[in-house]
Amino acid sequence: MNLTYKEIPKRFLKEKQGRGNTKQTYVPWYRIPGLMDYYSPGWECETSTQIIADGSLQVSDELQTICKITLHCKDGSITRTGVGTEPMKVWDSKTGEWKGVAYGNVSSNSFSMAFRRAFALFGFGLYIYDDGKSIENPNGIKK
Repeated sequence: MNLTYKEIPKRFLKEKQGRGNTKQTYVPWYRIPGLMDYYSPGWECETSTQIIADGSLQVSDELQTICKITLHCKDGSITRTGVGTEPMKVWDSKTGEWKGVAYGNVSSNSFSMAFRRAFALFGFGLYIYDDGKSIENPNGIKK
């Protein structure tokens, strides 16, 4: 199933401040399940997590989430896997201490990253990141 050409209704898109005072449009992860229920009923999500322990004082341990998305279609099932990694703590160079993550929590941040990356491998929503590309041909491929 090719999700590249599936337009995401504008009401599901959000904007945030990007680098250099630019606006970045994105799809919040919590909007994707409802969209997938519409576009590909019966889709499946399987996750697993592991802690990656560095063991040194210079690098924080990280939580890694692996998210496998399976879409079912008339020709069979297709699976894509995304990986998200989030540091358990961040080093504050001003105070010389380890601190918790700045936004959200480690588990939801790494899941969100893995979940969105798995769907990106299907091409879902990629057109919003390609300025000037149409939904009909988001990759600018000449036929």
